[in-house]
Amino acid sequence: MLFWIEAVNIKIDSLTPDDVGAVPVTRNINGKELNADITLNAEDVGARSNTWLPSTSDINAVSNTTTVNGHPLNENVSLDAEDVGARSNTWLPTTEDINAVPIERTVNGKALSDNVSISAGDIPFVPGSTGLESATVQAALEEIVGDNTLQGITTRGASTSNAVEFSNTTASTSTTTGAVTIAGGLGVAGDIWADQVFGAVWNDYAEYREASGEFAPGDCVCEDELGILSKSTKRLQKNAHIVSDTFGFAIGKTDEEQCPI
Repeated sequence: MLFWIEAVNIKIDSLTPDDVGAVPVTRNINGKELNADITLNAEDVGARSNTWLPSTSDINAVSNTTTVNGHPLNENVSLDAEDVGARSNTWLPTTEDINAVPIERTVNGKALSDNVSISAGDIPFVPGSTGLESATVQAALEEIVGDNTLQGITTRGASTSNAVEFSNTTASTSTTTGAVTIAGGLGVAGDIWADQVFGAVWNDYAEYREASGEFAPGDCVCEDELGILSKSTKRLQKNAHIVSDTFGFAIGKTDEEQCPI
């Protein structure tokens, strides 16, 4: 009896998993041995987790935070002219934009919303509207394109035999301000009357004298015993004179260096 039990034990010890239709505990599934219960996950079988989501680069897309002209793509985008640096389809240029003249601009009080015809009566500085011949005015106005200033007319040869009166009362504080300004000289055949004259020069007689050097207008010079001028070097020198450049007439002349005093 003992012999039989030992024989059975020997037989059991020599059994293999194949003998009983089983697998060895060292057998593994995806690297996990079967010596205990196993649980496989997505990574174990080369799959992605059920929480995985592709990135935009995975599906060749752009993020919804990407913007088009500052507008994010997380919703539909509607761009207007301003978004793309353009003007609205209702935009129209101003006269300044195209270097034009507005129709409200006037020529002698006549708006340019229609053709303008200027006559002598439209020239404000002609007393009684009879100061200039109409043909002369028309020719001048065609050249100066609405310039009805005294300078604009007179520089083109127009003239008047009537008195001209200016009602503008703008005060003058320099040679370029006042009711009337003249860029060039002014020739007057008769007298000039004014309350005050600023910037006038004293047109006196001057005498050319022999000088010992070159002097500037305003220098104080003295005459020596030979009648030759030299620059004053101290106070209260005798025979003192002032060098002038505003004289109207000069007398005397020498062959030597000269100075008007």
